[in-house]
Amino acid sequence: MKAFLLLFGGVLAALPARAQDLGNILAPVNAPAVTARHAATPARTTGSIKLGEAEIFERVARKLTERLALKDGELSVSPISAWTPVDVPAGTWDITLLEAPDAKGLVTQFYVKFHLDVGDHQVGEWQVPIRAEYYREVWVANRRLARGETPAPADLDKRRLNVLAERQPPIPARESVDGYEVAQSIAAGQPLTERDLTPRTLVHRGQTVSVVAADGTFSISMKALATQDGSNGAIIKVRNTTSQRDITAQVVGENRVEVRF
Repeated sequence: MKAFLLLFGGVLAALPARAQDLGNILAPVNAPAVTARHAATPARTTGSIKLGEAEIFERVARKLTERLALKDGELSVSPISAWTPVDVPAGTWDITLLEAPDAKGLVTQFYVKFHLDVGDHQVGEWQVPIRAEYYREVWVANRRLARGETPAPADLDKRRLNVLAERQPPIPARESVDGYEVAQSIAAGQPLTERDLTPRTLVHRGQTVSVVAADGTFSISMKALATQDGSNGAIIKVRNTTSQRDITAQVVGENRVEVRF
């Protein structure tokens, strides 16, 4: 309380936030050589089924989606080299991922290692270079946005894109861009990325701001001069125009800061 009174004495007195290198990709281990690009729908023979590229890599994509906890969008993968259909005993089959990238390592090309099981029987193990596409709805500017502008809903469209093909990850359309302003000009038709936006400045240097200072249940309001720019939550300096003392405060709104003791 003593510090509070010293700091605001003048006022009281007046009281008015590349991908893994493919390197040398290992050949399949304990598995048929990869020689065919496409396979037909699994054909049944006596006591066996044939698993082609579509069946195996749809399952790989599903397992990757679960492993990486991809909550929206659609991941698809295909082998870079041709895939030879695999004859396996008839029965319930599945794959187990042994090696795969984490979410940050999800890029256009990488490799996975997995084994194929039918019931309790392990058929074989493969390490395969694959090509990936990940389609999501993202924000795209429908007009040119200049630096310092605050994007309005009417300025943005949702578009489904393969985000792995973009140089910078676009902002998903499920994420709000409220409270942000344009950090660098954005062309019409360009997907928005985190580099394009910055938290919107709520307090500008040289502006008069409202200060609320609180100590427990006691509070006082005053006017002060901002000596720094600040976005929501930023800690900045403001100047008591009566005492000319600088005060450390937190930005809580448009031209509003708060001091707590």
